[in-house]
This record gives sequence, C-alpha cells and structure tokens, in this order.
Amino acid sequence: MSTADLRDAFNAVSLEKGTRCTSALLMYCDAQGTHDGPRNHQQLIFNCVNGNDNTTKQFTSDPLPPGTNVNAAAAQLASKVTA
Repeated sequence: MSTADLRDAFNAVSLEKGTRCTSALLMYCDAQGTHDGPRNHQQLIFNCVNGNDNTTKQFTSDPLPPGTNVNAAAAQLASKVTA
C-alpha cells in the first residue's frame, strides 16, 4: 500500500463527480487526531481539485483506529465529500 494507492481509491469514487485527488497523505495521530500524542491511529488527508471551477480543497478523515482498511476508508471519505 502506498499513498498512490490511497489517491487511486479516492479517485475511483470522486472522479465521476468532478473531484480529482492530486495527492494523498497518511499521518499518524492519537484517537482525537492530535499529532503530538501517542500515535496509535491514522488519518488520511487528500488534496483535491474541483474539475468544474478548478478550486482546490483539502479533505481530512476522522482518526482511523488500528486495523482499519485505509483504502476502503479513502473511498468512503470520497463518497462522503462528493455526495
């Protein structure tokens, strides 16, 4: 799994609705999303472009507990933000 895989999972859902992810980040954090606490969760961040007006947006997932399928979480976030 790479950040390119995360980007592709996001785009598989979002492209048909006009949003294209240009980069993805996988960050480690605690259960509240703080990056300077115990890093036992993950958080996804997607930098995107809206194809209709070329505006940029950033989408961030909630903290993901250990064992979460991050590719499925990427697709789920894409579905949520493009609904």
